[in-house]
Amino acid sequence: MGLRERVITLRNGSKSNFCILVIGVFGVLFEHYNYVFGCCTEIG
Repeated sequence: MGLRERVITLRNGSKSNFCILVIGVFGVLFEHYNYVFGCCTEIG
């Protein structure tokens, strides 16, 4: 459980920046803002 929490924390830490990048790239390319935002919200 400790390892899992660490992985989730690590992923969430990099996900916030990653989500910004994804929203920018995929938002411009595919204009699926709602889908990307929903995905990032589910991930954390």
